[in-house]
Amino acid sequence: MKPNGPRILIGRAGTQAAELQQALESRGARVECVPLIDIVQRPDLEQMKWPDRVDIVVLTSRNTVPAYVTIAAKLSPHFLATVGAKTAEALQTAGFKPNMIGSGKGAAALLDELSARISIQGKSILYPGSNLIGSDFSRQAASQGATVHAVPVYETIIPKQLTAARLANHDIAIFFSSSGAEHFFSLLPPSQVPRMASIAIGAATASTLQRLNAPRIVVSARPDTQGLLDAVNQCKQQQPTECSDDLSHYTA
Repeated sequence: MKPNGPRILIGRAGTQAAELQQALESRGARVECVPLIDIVQRPDLEQMKWPDRVDIVVLTSRNTVPAYVTIAAKLSPHFLATVGAKTAEALQTAGFKPNMIGSGKGAAALLDELSARISIQGKSILYPGSNLIGSDFSRQAASQGATVHAVPVYETIIPKQLTAARLANHDIAIFFSSSGAEHFFSLLPPSQVPRMASIAIGAATASTLQRLNAPRIVVSARPDTQGLLDAVNQCKQQQPTECSDDLSHYTA
C-alpha cells in the first residue's frame, strides 16, 4: 500500500537525514530529501592572517570543521567548543578532540553553556561561519567582555539542480539553516505555497523564515529527530490558520 500521509520536504541530503526520513516514512508520510545548499569552502584560508591570540574557538556547524582543520596549527593554544554532537563527531573524525560539546541548540545556547563552564571575560574568541554569519553571538559575547573574531570560512550557494518545480507541492518543509530557507523562498515565493507549513530546526532559522514571510512557521523545540517529529505532528493536528507566526514563546 502506498503511503498517503503528508508530503514532506526535508531540506537536507538523504545521507544527512536518514533517521528522520525513515521515522517519517514509518508513520505514513511521503518524504523527499532535497539539499537546499551547497558548501564552497573559502580558498584563501591558509594565506589569511589570523589573530595572534585565540583563547577560544567555537564551531557552530559541521561545515566549519574543514576550515578549522586547515587553520588549527596556525592558532595559539585554545579551548575548542562545538555546538553539538554532530559537529563534534565531524571534528573527531578529522583527528581533533573538542574540550566541550554543546547541547546542539544553536550559537546562543552554546555561548550560555560556554560561559557557565569558563569565564569569557577578556578572552579572544574565534567564531568561524558562513557568508551569512550572524552578529548575535558576537554582540552577546562582547557584552560579557570577550573580543570576537567572526570570520566567514565558507559560502552557501544554491545547488545547480534545485528548481522551483522540485520544491513545490509539499504540505510541510523542514529547514535546517537560514541559508536553506533563503534559497527555498528565492525560488518559490511564499505566495505560491500559502498552505505549506514551514518547520525550523531552531530560533535562528525561524527568525529568517519570519523575515521571508514563510507560511505557518513552527519551531522544533529540540534540534533532533524527536523534536522534528513532534513539530510535524503539531502541523498535522492544526489547521493552517492556527499555526502561529509569533515566535516569542518558542525555545530552540
